[in-house]
Amino acid sequence: MNPYAMQDYWYEQQQEIAYWEDRLDDEINELVQPVYDCLPSSVMRKLNHEDFEDIWKALFDHFKSENQHIYHALKQQ
Repeated sequence: MNPYAMQDYWYEQQQEIAYWEDRLDDEINELVQPVYDCLPSSVMRKLNHEDFEDIWKALFDHFKSENQHIYHALKQQ
């Protein structure tokens, strides 16, 4: 196989993986948002920007770890 063709194929695969990872990230964000929205306003007023980021990251990481098998399947293609 032509080395340039192999490089193009690899690049296309990486783009496809990135596309599906982005789609999964979007889906996970959709799962996280309702949980995040359930925080009572009394709690929200006490939190600073870093707290919000930490909560979002923790929720996102949790949902992502639950769906890690999908990420691994994408990378195996």
